[in-house]
Amino acid sequence: MHHPEVLLVQRMFALAFVSLVAVSAFAQNTLFEQGKLAMGRQDYDAAADLFAKAVAQSPKNADYHYWLGNAYGSLAEHANIFKQASLASKTHGEYETAVKLDPNNLDARMGLIQYFMLAPGIMGGSETKAIEQANEIMGGTASGAIARSPGSTRSKFWIE
Repeated sequence: MHHPEVLLVQRMFALAFVSLVAVSAFAQNTLFEQGKLAMGRQDYDAAADLFAKAVAQSPKNADYHYWLGNAYGSLAEHANIFKQASLASKTHGEYETAVKLDPNNLDARMGLIQYFMLAPGIMGGSETKAIEQANEIMGGTASGAIARSPGSTRSKFWIE
């Protein structure tokens, strides 16, 4: 037979644990939501910091990795030439991680397609890799179309 005092202490510990888990989940969501708001304000440094914290707290969340990749990509677009390579590599890595965690994350796959189409070959850019991602999206049935505009060295990609 349990004493009422023991049952009360057990219930208090259980309630404290549930509260701690709920607060932790709320804090993670708050970091993520704050990161999205920072992206909307075009404060990419703050967004990257917030998403990195969310990823550190929940490393198996594919959406957090995807958004961290977006923040790094946005930073790369506005960075000097010396920082672009490092940020581009981080962008690629976060998109890859998001796809590994959730192969059905279409946003992350589209991020990879965009990365592969824009990055130079030395940084992992590849039209072939972009088409491979499109095939994954389409279940292996995509006919990826690559077209070059006259006078342009940039490729455009779409899925038919």
